[in-house]
Amino acid sequence: MTSLRFSPVILEAEARLDAEYATHVGFCSAVHHVVDFLQALPQTFSFRWADAGPGQGPTGFGDPEWERAQSLEEFGRAGAELKALAYSSSYAVFQVYQGLIEAMNDAKYLLAIQCTRTLLEHAAYQNDMYERVAAITRGLDVKVTGTFYGRSLEMRLLLIKLFEQKRFDTAALGEDTPEKILAMGENISEDSRATNILTLIDKLLPEGKSYRVIYSLLSEYVHPNLGSRVMFYQPPHPAVSGAATGFWTVSSEIGRPECIDHTLAVISGPVVSLSKMVEVHTEGLLAIGGLLESYSPAQDGGLPR
Repeated sequence: MTSLRFSPVILEAEARLDAEYATHVGFCSAVHHVVDFLQALPQTFSFRWADAGPGQGPTGFGDPEWERAQSLEEFGRAGAELKALAYSSSYAVFQVYQGLIEAMNDAKYLLAIQCTRTLLEHAAYQNDMYERVAAITRGLDVKVTGTFYGRSLEMRLLLIKLFEQKRFDTAALGEDTPEKILAMGENISEDSRATNILTLIDKLLPEGKSYRVIYSLLSEYVHPNLGSRVMFYQPPHPAVSGAATGFWTVSSEIGRPECIDHTLAVISGPVVSLSKMVEVHTEGLLAIGGLLESYSPAQDGGLPR
């Protein structure tokens, strides 16, 4: 896998921005760092998905030893499944970063803003997943059988939700007409329905700033509003026109320095904070997954007592 880096043109533009706005320092280095982190992750991961949760089949419900054994086995499977979720999410995020770097280097600044908006959505999903998983595993004590068993059931339900959440029946794509797929989308069960992305974004509260506002700003460029067109307008040169009413030009060339600077001013702050978030949550999810895997009876060292 090749190394991904911003071009000298973008590095020079960042230096101009850093000299003017201290809050935007470190955009390129933050992206390079998280890209290296994501590239270093295993590129394949195999796991076994368990449809059945603990307590199904022959049951010894109410028997502490049986509940404890079932919970250990369930948490062991859950650990691998959680790591699979973390890896698949990181692979998707890595492609977003690829797109961001390539878009900036190729002067496709609207695509760079789109990538930043998508990055925000994925980071919000990762944050929600981490917070919900951490809430279940926080203070987990294998010696308290009832609580341990209850949390294993809770983890199973959460993992099913995280794995299956969707807006449409994607299995039907390519097999049914758009009309049927839209109709099926309306019939997705609540257990499988994806949480509205704005709900997840509202859970991100960094340093008192609202990511909802940032998301709305990015959307101003992604949607067909003035923001998506402003960089294609070239005002008349004052030396030529000398007046605001001079002839303007609409051009497909948006590689002008002011366009680069404007794009970086919009995306650099969010990208720096989101990149830190992506790394922290990916590491956290993988760490929790490894902890849960250690509960499995199949792991060396025996069962934790």
